[in-house]
Amino acid sequence: MAMANDETASAESDATPSVAGKGDAVALAERPPISWGLAASFFLCALLLGAGLGISGMVDPRHANGFFNLFNMIEGHWDPSLALVFMSGLIANSVVYYVLKPIFKKPVFADEFNIPCRTDIDHALVVGSVLFGAGWAFTGFCPGPGLVAVASLNFKTILFVGTMLVGMILCKTIQSSLRSSMERPGATSAIGASAVALAVITVAMDAARFKTSPPMREFTISYTEPIVGGLMIGSAVGAMMILAGQVLGISGLVSALFDATVRFESKIYRGFFLVGLIAAGVLLSMFRPGSLDNHMVRSDAFYLVGGLLVGFGTCLGSGCTSGHGIAGLARLSPRSIVAVGSFFATNIFISTLLYRLFDVGSGWKAVLA
Repeated sequence: MAMANDETASAESDATPSVAGKGDAVALAERPPISWGLAASFFLCALLLGAGLGISGMVDPRHANGFFNLFNMIEGHWDPSLALVFMSGLIANSVVYYVLKPIFKKPVFADEFNIPCRTDIDHALVVGSVLFGAGWAFTGFCPGPGLVAVASLNFKTILFVGTMLVGMILCKTIQSSLRSSMERPGATSAIGASAVALAVITVAMDAARFKTSPPMREFTISYTEPIVGGLMIGSAVGAMMILAGQVLGISGLVSALFDATVRFESKIYRGFFLVGLIAAGVLLSMFRPGSLDNHMVRSDAFYLVGGLLVGFGTCLGSGCTSGHGIAGLARLSPRSIVAVGSFFATNIFISTLLYRLFDVGSGWKAVLA
């Protein structure tokens, strides 16, 4: 059983040292053939995950803000959807991980299970998680829902996804430019901490003139769809482990596309995963019209800054709500527990502060159907 270096599908585990003197033809000849079973696994798991995100309502950023803004509890319109999704997702993935996985000696389409083994709590993990939490608070999006919702062609959603990818590229570029593995986390974290300070100032200035609440409009919520969608999400995470032997970490799978150390064939599989998420969004827009619409009342500045923070933060912190949340918490990973606590606490603090100081909420209040 292989042990990966972190909570997401580890880019480091795909790294191969370069061999001086070998030409491109030799390098191509040494590449293992693409496993179409593995490619199909990545695509179908992403499709199931994306469908779960859509059915659960997590592609609607109002649900995240409705959960994290503590004043919603005081004012009587708190949205528990995110909690229901997390709990049902954890249950589904735990059943697969602890009951079904022991039955299999190896994954269906891979040679071995790639289970993260790191237990150290470093500043890169914490700083990255805080950056992610801030970006999540600004936009209501984490990586998966944003990538699925981009099929709506909403400008603010596209802006979020675009800047999120830029943030991932910046993080990978900075990390690869630092030669020493010892100095890499510290330098990247320092840059990230400076970035979040500037971002918070920028968004606070914009928020001071962009008030959204009150008044508020109402949107209905249910308990059934978050539970069903969460079970689908957890099943997708579990299926990725059984079929491909990989932890389904959305940010890790996507950011690895911009990592020069990741093998070409591994990027092919990640490409299938990305296409699967987008395909799920297209299907949702066809069969659940309006489900991907972005109704969050926020200015473009929130999505510009928030996307950068989510991309940079999830790359630096090695995971998001899928890799650290649904997958990592099910294994009781110490790193995932710290990461989830960090980005949840940051989101609660910033979402509540924006509402309390600047009257910036989602522009909506949740009402049980």
